[in-house]
Amino acid sequence: MAFKGVDYMHIDSLFGEDELLVRRTAREFISQEFIPLIRDCYREGRFPSQIIPNWVRWAFLAAISKAMAVPACRTWSTGS
Repeated sequence: MAFKGVDYMHIDSLFGEDELLVRRTAREFISQEFIPLIRDCYREGRFPSQIIPNWVRWAFLAAISKAMAVPACRTWSTGS
């Protein structure tokens, strides 16, 4: 299930290539790893802990823990 949106406000023009790559990577991770699990986890009332190793592989935990810096990205793009 790919994200199908329209950029009416031309927000994409504000992002650099590195920032667009971060967004594409996050969308790909969510589509491939999270969406297939979330309905069952919600119904069972549990966190999908099996995705944690994949977070590491996709480098999301590194970005969250500030262990990985993306110097070309603005601080707001990494949540800082």
